[in-house]
Amino acid sequence: MELGAKIRETREQKSITLRRLAKDIGVSPSFISQVEQGKAAPSVESLRHIARALGVTSSYLLGESDTGALSAAPLVKNRFDSNKLSRVTIKRLVPDNIDNTLEPALLVMEPDASSGEMSGRGEEFLLILSGQLDIKINGETYTIREGDNIYFNSSAEHSFRNTSGQPVKVLWIKG
Repeated sequence: MELGAKIRETREQKSITLRRLAKDIGVSPSFISQVEQGKAAPSVESLRHIARALGVTSSYLLGESDTGALSAAPLVKNRFDSNKLSRVTIKRLVPDNIDNTLEPALLVMEPDASSGEMSGRGEEFLLILSGQLDIKINGETYTIREGDNIYFNSSAEHSFRNTSGQPVKVLWIKG
C-alpha cells in the first residue's frame, strides 16, 4: 500500500478528520490531502509528526514490518536478570520501540542488596550516582563510590553487594 493511502486508511480507522490531523501537526489540510492522494511527499520530519498524531510509527506508515502501535513500556531484554538480584529496583531507560544494542538502566540498591554470580556476553559500565558499592569481578572486590565508574567484559564472573547501610543509585549500562 502506498504511503498516502496508508495515512488515509489509518486516519479514517481512528476517526480523525483531515482538518484535525492538519491542525494537530501544523500544516494545511490541502497538504495532507495531497499526501494522501500521492501528489506530495512529506518530509521525514512531517512523516514523524503525522505518525505521532495518528498514534502509530513511521515504519508502520511506510509499510515496514511493524505492528504500528507506539509503546512507552520498557524493553525487557533480560539483560538484568532479576532472579539473581535481591533488594534492587531496576528502571530501564530505553523504550521498547527502539532497536538498541545498549541497555542503560537506573538501579537503586537498598542496604544489603546483592546479586548472585553473573556472567554473559558483551560489556558493562557502572557509574555510581550516590552511595557506595562493592563489586566482585573474577574474584577481586572493588569498592566504588559516588562519582566512580567501572567498565568490564560481561563474560567475567561478577557480583555486587551494598554493604554501606545506605541506598546506592547506579547508572548501569549493558551492551
